[in-house]
Amino acid sequence: MEHSRRAGLALAMLVAGCAGGGGVRSAACDAGSVFVDGRGCVLVCRDEDDCAPDELCIDRACTPVAGVCSADVECATPGVCEIEVGAWCEGAACHYLPLSCVQPQPVNPCAELAGTCDANRPGCQGLSCCEYAPAWPAASGDPAPPCPFAGEDDGDGVQQPAETWSGHCDHTGTCADCTDASQCNDGNVCTLDSCTAGGVCSYAPAWPTTSGAPSPPCPFTDEDDGDGVQQPAETWSGHCDHVGTCAECADASQCNDGNECTLDSCVVGGVCSNDTEAYLGRSCTVAQPDDGECTAQGPNAIGCEFIRGHYCDTGDECATGECADHRCCNDACVGNCNRCDVAGNAGTCVLVDTECGGNCDVCAASGNCEAVAARCTGNCDTCVGADKAFSCQAVESACDGTRCTTCTASAANPTTEFNCVFDAARDAECPDAGTECYAAGECRKSRLEYCTSGPECMDGLCLANTCLWNGAIARPQCNAYSTAHPVNSVCIGYFEVTAGVISLAVQCLCNNVDLCYKAAVTSTGSISNYCGPANCTTNSATRPIVGYAYIGSRVPTLTNYDGVPNVTYCTATQAWHAP
Repeated sequence: MEHSRRAGLALAMLVAGCAGGGGVRSAACDAGSVFVDGRGCVLVCRDEDDCAPDELCIDRACTPVAGVCSADVECATPGVCEIEVGAWCEGAACHYLPLSCVQPQPVNPCAELAGTCDANRPGCQGLSCCEYAPAWPAASGDPAPPCPFAGEDDGDGVQQPAETWSGHCDHTGTCADCTDASQCNDGNVCTLDSCTAGGVCSYAPAWPTTSGAPSPPCPFTDEDDGDGVQQPAETWSGHCDHVGTCAECADASQCNDGNECTLDSCVVGGVCSNDTEAYLGRSCTVAQPDDGECTAQGPNAIGCEFIRGHYCDTGDECATGECADHRCCNDACVGNCNRCDVAGNAGTCVLVDTECGGNCDVCAASGNCEAVAARCTGNCDTCVGADKAFSCQAVESACDGTRCTTCTASAANPTTEFNCVFDAARDAECPDAGTECYAAGECRKSRLEYCTSGPECMDGLCLANTCLWNGAIARPQCNAYSTAHPVNSVCIGYFEVTAGVISLAVQCLCNNVDLCYKAAVTSTGSISNYCGPANCTTNSATRPIVGYAYIGSRVPTLTNYDGVPNVTYCTATQAWHAP
């Protein structure tokens, strides 16, 4: 019965050894030692002399005294790779079943489920001496099995459909971040993906700071088809930076927007900056070097436009926004006498007086030709016109307040000076009959008109209440009285005005028969009684008549001495008149 039990235990040990690999040597023994299952390497002996003091030579192997027994219950000190359960005492020695190295829960999917116990592992005891072969040995041609990191497994060591295991089993049976570089692909072309010796993915920048090569291109969203390789049809606009990130830029050269008026730079974070204000007013090139100026073109926009004074067709071409007279101008310059193309001032709107074609206009501050009344210097002129031509013109109505005048051009300034001057042909403007134009604004009595003083007359002479003039001459002619009174008529033979005095040659007719007197008489007043009785040379006893100096159209009042009719001498009825 005892033998059967031990045989059963031996069978169990065999099974356990097969299951746990306990009978497999895990290390070679030194010379003079032999491997004892469950105990490891022990000294070979012939007797106790070959063993240590606390050992006995049992079955040619030095066995600790503690292992000496007389009953099964004494076997309570199994070796590091043995178990106490099922121990028995045989041949004065304790025998123990080998430790079964089967992974406990949760299992390590990177190691075989059954392992072996290495009794020679320093400091180990029991299960801590178990060794498990890697599930992915170095000789395997299969891909590394997946394994879970913390929280990726439910604890059963089996990948369930809902579980994502991100680890990879390495050749040592450990769940690592990676086992080769292919497992470290982060989809970032800006990193050099590698798996380090410790099974950790490394993502070194593809463009380190020590690199002298240009920054590699990289794709932004939708610029790559997902293979991480720039295909001919793909345009990658990003640039790898020194930290392994795909950025908009890595240096300022990658931020060139083609606009010379922007300050291009690559700021922190790999973002391009195209400053639209830094270069405002800076010279730039439109068609030729330095023919333009950097100009704001709206919010956050800048461009190069022609400088002031450059040829243009529209204001959109100019930095000033204004194009006048085909020159980029500082102003709209929309007047009719201002220009922006004047030599020496091209680009500046200036007033040009010569654009105004009249003689009394000026190019005003408004940029338009305007009339300047002061340039017409007469007393009856004004500056009139339109557009670019204003000229001085006579205003006849300005002379209406002064009779006997007309608006006439000045001899000294015939185009800019017109004055009201005397016009003898405007007698119609004189208010009284028998008057005529004497001077500007003054009418006087005509010759032979009645007067009381010289200033009333055109020639300044009032003689015998008649306006006369120096040089006036009258020839013999009967007076008007002789028609109504044929008797006692008288004729004055001759008169002449000289130096303001009337000189008379009087010829008296006495009784229509004799010339009673012939003499020269000078008088400044009325002429009468020059034919008196004492002056008659013939028929002196006859009744005399009174002689008159009848001048002009006035009818004198005559008084005869006797009223006796005499023969008619004069039949003419007209009065005296100027020769």
